[in-house]
Parts: sequence; structure tokens; C-alpha cells
Amino acid sequence: MLSLMEEEVATNLALMQYIRDLAGRDQQALSEGEMLIEPFPALTSGGWNLMRADLPRWMPHHSSVLARFRSGAIAAGQLNQLMLNRESYKVNRRSSPQFIATMQDYDDAIVEKIELVEKATRALQRELWEMESALGIKPRSGSEPPGA
Repeated sequence: MLSLMEEEVATNLALMQYIRDLAGRDQQALSEGEMLIEPFPALTSGGWNLMRADLPRWMPHHSSVLARFRSGAIAAGQLNQLMLNRESYKVNRRSSPQFIATMQDYDDAIVEKIELVEKATRALQRELWEMESALGIKPRSGSEPPGA
């Protein structure tokens, strides 16, 4: 289960960086009167569904990690919904006189939400590393904390 949590955290951190970069490119394109076709990818949150179906016996001793993981899944769902709303607006409202301004508002809101979610996700990642260290588990290759 720790590997599942760690993988979901790492995947979402990479996706958030990609979305942030894509939003910046989209802002640039919109300012030039153009639009990117590529939709923003959804964050993953399936790990929480697996975890809550059969919580490991050791998790009650690490309730803060479980709470952060659950909160991360909720925040990912909220961000995914915001991105779906943006995509729906992009597809259905291109003729709106407020199209560019609204798309820029969506991009700004998404980047703002990403900053909050990313901060919480990095805190969860640090807590996972600390828990692994306390349990004597070596982190997966490529997922070690900075300076490890």
C-alpha cells in the first residue's frame, strides 16, 4: 500500500507540473488569439478507493498519512472537475464575447488550485518518506526525498 500511495503522489506531482506548463502555454496562445487543442490531463485518485476498501492494519497508527491521502484524493477530484468545466466551456462557448477572458480565468483558477494541492501533496510525500524510514523501508528508486 505504501508503494501505491507513493506512486500516486509522484504521478500527481508530475501531472500538476505538466498542467501548470500547459496552462502557461494556453495563456500565451489565448493572448495571441489562438487556442491549444490539448485538454488538461486528470489527476489520479484511484489509490484512495483501493485503500479505503481494505485499510492495512498498520494504518491506524499513521492516521495523519491516511487523512492527507484522503484529502489529496478529494482535492484531485475538485481540480479534475474544474478542468472538466474548463474543457466543456472551451468546446461549447467559443463564440462567446467573453471567451478569452473566461478561459484565462479558468487557467488562473486551475494554477491557483494546483499550487494549493501541490503544497499538500509534497507534505504527504515527505510524511510517506518519514514513515518508510521509521519502518526501515527503502523508498522506491527515483522517489527518494531531496538529499537522500
